[in-house]
Amino acid sequence: MAPDPGREAYTVCCTLARAVPDAAHLEAIRDAVRRTHRCTLLATELLNLYVRDRLENHDGTGLERLFDANWLLKAFQLVSQGHGKAASVEPGLESVFDAHMRDTFDVPSRKGLTQTLMYECVNLAAVGSTNVWMHFRKRVLAYTRTSLALDDDAYGALSRDERRRRKLALLQVAEDVGRPPHESRRSPVEFHAWVDAQRDLLDLDTAVGAWDGKPLLYHLKARPHRFVRAMHTMSRGQHDAGRRASALFPLRRSHVPRHVRFDQQVLDKLLSLGLRSKRGKNSKREPQVGAPAAGRAPKRRRDDPSLLAEKAEAFASVLDLRAAGVHRRAHFAFAFTTDGVSLHLNMERPGNGRAKAARRDATPTRGVHSIDALRAVTRLEALHVIGLDPGKVELVHAVDADDPKSSPSVRYTLAQRRRDMRTRQYADEVLRSKPAAVGDAEERLSLLDSKSPTLAGFAAFASARRALMRERPEIEEFYAHLDFRDRRRKTRIKTQQSESRLVDRLRAMHPEGDPRTQVLAY
Repeated sequence: MAPDPGREAYTVCCTLARAVPDAAHLEAIRDAVRRTHRCTLLATELLNLYVRDRLENHDGTGLERLFDANWLLKAFQLVSQGHGKAASVEPGLESVFDAHMRDTFDVPSRKGLTQTLMYECVNLAAVGSTNVWMHFRKRVLAYTRTSLALDDDAYGALSRDERRRRKLALLQVAEDVGRPPHESRRSPVEFHAWVDAQRDLLDLDTAVGAWDGKPLLYHLKARPHRFVRAMHTMSRGQHDAGRRASALFPLRRSHVPRHVRFDQQVLDKLLSLGLRSKRGKNSKREPQVGAPAAGRAPKRRRDDPSLLAEKAEAFASVLDLRAAGVHRRAHFAFAFTTDGVSLHLNMERPGNGRAKAARRDATPTRGVHSIDALRAVTRLEALHVIGLDPGKVELVHAVDADDPKSSPSVRYTLAQRRRDMRTRQYADEVLRSKPAAVGDAEERLSLLDSKSPTLAGFAAFASARRALMRERPEIEEFYAHLDFRDRRRKTRIKTQQSESRLVDRLRAMHPEGDPRTQVLAY
């Protein structure tokens, strides 16, 4: 459910074991996380097989609902086993499932997980469509650089200025490939023939349809499924050239379960709380005011007192937020996500529209702003500028712009961050506890390509992974251990602590009593 625009959403984290006192409820929630993860692992395999099959054998048709959560749910239903009426089947998905996946894995149960899987589909659709519009132009640039690459001798013969001009030219060429046809080209003339050939090969004008004066990014967001075919063409080009191929659709690769969303409906079905049947009996005895004479009762508003009371009753029977040490429990928005160890509670605080309006014209205190935006609200003399130089070894090197030579600087290095997060310690713990069978299986899978653009290549990877999971149950048992998720929770906490210490050091660079606003300039 979308957050209420009149309220501000935030998240509070704690441990699941402290918040769920009932051992039966705790085990049921952890079992639901494991089953949801297993269904997601198999469903994303099926969807990746389906995408490649439609592109290679059906000319790219049948992808119209690829980013529709209701349609994606059919893939989850195919790879899992229900306990109610048979789910509707998508013929195209079922034919791919029969050809590549049927009878090759132990089918997980989806009992009580219908709504949970629907939330997974919503997330999968969002990630898949974002993958298209956010990374499409970057992949065009990578494809351009690969296609127009010089050999080592030719590139070595270029001068420094020639290399700089060539780099700029390739950026312009990649931009021209996705430029609307009515706009003039910016790349050098000698590349225009190549640009025209690639536009025809990628068939961008057909994918867009009518440009209507809008940029490519608009069409990528509006109809992302139309550009999967072009992504496949570029990925095959990269693969054939020995470069790394790109993903066509999200694939769950990790064997460690991820966070799963739970709300009132999920808990009611999963834990058999009986709230749904109780609500049905009450509605028969006391018909709602304003309900039509015949037909379905109107949907209740999210702030309906009876609905809020039902949610409070459902979550009170499962969670003990006081024992978990959660403050402002009245802000709980009656939903949470968990991976079986860490618990992320959805919270909402009342918003203040007048305070937001007052802050709109004030000097920004947080966020990323351009220097022109700061000029619009304040004089630059009222700012205390701290210059930041980001890098790979020294992640942050901060210098006071008032006196850059003699004032002490703040350094935040990669080694320090790894020490704070205990990266090496956790990696050694995993390596020492990993069974030889698991390491051998990972070594065998590393020889295959999980991003192969071809149906045969990806099918080989998926088939090998399913076979290993079936032959070696210790793989799933190893990665399903709670220690992995506990390390992930501790890593997140240590990351926040490390960054908090950095913020404190940066704040200390601002003299006490200085009326200016401190800003960080990259």
